[in-house]
Amino acid sequence: MDYLEAKLRGIKPKSSKKNHLWLSKDANMNISFLELLISAAAVTVIGSVSLSAAPNPYANTFCNPVNVNYNFFKNSDSLVFREAADPGIVVFKNDYYLFASHSAGYWWSPDMVSWKLVIPTVVNMDAYAPTVAVEGDTMYFTAWGGDLCKTTDPKSGTWTKIRGEPGNTDPCLFRDDNGAWFCYSSVGGATDTKARVEALDRAHGFATTAKNDSLFSADLNNHGFEVHGENNTETTSGITFLEGSWMTKYKNKYYLQYAVPGTEYRVYCDGCYMSSSPMGPFVFCPNSPISFKPGGFVTGTGHSCTFTDAFGKYWHVTTVTVSVLTGFERRLAIFPAAFDSTDLLHTDTYLGDYPQYLPGKAPANSESNLLGGMQLSFKKASVASSTMSGHPASDAFDENIRTWWSATSANVGEWLRVDLGKSCDVGAIQTNFAEQDITYGGGRGTSFSHKYKVEGTLDTNGTWRMLINKTANTADVPHDYAPLDSITSVRYIKITNAGPMPGGCKFAIRDLRVFGNANCTAPGTVTSFTIVRNASDKRMATVTWTKVEDADGYIIREGIASNKLYNNYQIIGKDSTSRVIRSLNVGVTYYFTVDAYSQCGVTRGTVVKRDDNITATALSSTSAIMRLDQFEKSTFKIVGGRFVVPRSFDGKICVAKVFDISGKLLCSGRIKDGVVELAKEIGGNETVRIVRITQERQ
Repeated sequence: MDYLEAKLRGIKPKSSKKNHLWLSKDANMNISFLELLISAAAVTVIGSVSLSAAPNPYANTFCNPVNVNYNFFKNSDSLVFREAADPGIVVFKNDYYLFASHSAGYWWSPDMVSWKLVIPTVVNMDAYAPTVAVEGDTMYFTAWGGDLCKTTDPKSGTWTKIRGEPGNTDPCLFRDDNGAWFCYSSVGGATDTKARVEALDRAHGFATTAKNDSLFSADLNNHGFEVHGENNTETTSGITFLEGSWMTKYKNKYYLQYAVPGTEYRVYCDGCYMSSSPMGPFVFCPNSPISFKPGGFVTGTGHSCTFTDAFGKYWHVTTVTVSVLTGFERRLAIFPAAFDSTDLLHTDTYLGDYPQYLPGKAPANSESNLLGGMQLSFKKASVASSTMSGHPASDAFDENIRTWWSATSANVGEWLRVDLGKSCDVGAIQTNFAEQDITYGGGRGTSFSHKYKVEGTLDTNGTWRMLINKTANTADVPHDYAPLDSITSVRYIKITNAGPMPGGCKFAIRDLRVFGNANCTAPGTVTSFTIVRNASDKRMATVTWTKVEDADGYIIREGIASNKLYNNYQIIGKDSTSRVIRSLNVGVTYYFTVDAYSQCGVTRGTVVKRDDNITATALSSTSAIMRLDQFEKSTFKIVGGRFVVPRSFDGKICVAKVFDISGKLLCSGRIKDGVVELAKEIGGNETVRIVRITQERQ
């Protein structure tokens, strides 16, 4: 007898496990929703590790940063570091092509997760700020310092040079629906940069036929996010770098995106101006920045490209900061993007460095692209085979890409181990390698690889079982995200080096990030918070909230309406209860709420407040993430056209939608007092992975 059948018969189950479930009451919506990832088979215990025979939903996900073989770049100070930045992605003949600064090539992928490097011939592509556009069966490329060229077969690496570099700073090639071509770029210095546009004649070698050298410039007095410095603190410097143009057309409106204030900062972001004409005039997008992520493991989301995938969904590929050896030490990340009902462009960076669905893999009608798995290794006890001074093992579990653990050597057998504190259901592990003591002289290292293995156990005295075996790996995978073959119950995880490190580095890890389900209750709700908008500087506001003892951190969501909370500040650590926000725009009213999160889940704020501290919206009278404390993770079966949800949702009437493993809607029904009455009967052995419960408005 399974757990649900026992509940239906009123028999107390012999045992049950708490399972983290997401029931999120998003301030941007009028309904609650629940996505349950239910195992399709009972967990089997093999030795000292529990393994599930179910399909692993993490197999349909990716995790930022993008895992490509970043180039080793040597700068004028002879510093060697890995970087890629200023990216562009286009879909060409059903494949994705990714271009990035100083990469000495580009990548293509059939699925946006497995990227293959292409080294071009003849033309110069090793330059800053590449841009690509497609017309028919031809792809066009240029860059700041690169040739203008074209190809009909980008996988071959063969391109035809049209002319030398156009000389534009951070160019963006844009082809309009009517066949007209334009190039957007920047002109000026750090204190007077302006966005510019040129109309191009493709038939005559892309000659300039018209231009506007002053579309707009930075407005530091009114746009807080444009102010230079970490957390936009250099309010009197007059410096900012307006760069990284990108154009997107939507419903006959032209959205010119630009990056500020500097690539080395966690607040690096993209603003936006709109126009009804590609040549302007342009007006400011009031919800700017439209791409923003100053907190979390991956931060700084500027100089980007907005593109549509093979399924018509919008994405934003962007530059993210490492910036330890130099400000130009950077990586790439990809986030979902969208236009809302009022045609405002925005990027979803909320927990954007957690597992999220690949193109075409999200369940039907999903309101979020996140899978729902949490980070289980944050601040957990760790030990290593050896430790280099200044780089302790704990630095591999602090959610900070700018710190790392390093062994004293790159010897085979160096290892790092973490104790998750209890048995957890692990679905994927991301290993972010660091480049400690690089000996390589720089350039494209095509023969590099990371060789390692990851093992797990429930008891260090028991048998270690292989979770990830890459001892024979031949690929350079600096941010290797590896979904396990199946969901695995494990407490201790150990990674061991099995070969030389790329660039002659030591065996070093920025963060070993473990994703899954901790089988516990989501943290409490932030019960109260206040907002103080700075009277003398409206670009600033201070948000203060009550501490949640069982939280790992908080996420402030803010936006220009109670249903447009598009930007967020993730604050790592439960003891931080205040944040000064300096990214606001003068003359714009803002709305805020504060969420709490931990390894057990996310509890969204239940109230939205205006920046004058007036409550704008009461989201729910109950916890934003309602807790289903006794949900069994074994096979989920529907019995006799009914199934039980183990709580009553405070007696409120809800609607449940039941989906099969592929995401197909099977049926729907109403829930009252914990029991769902389905609209039609489903076979008793039907396997269900996803249930979405929406609260009806009373």
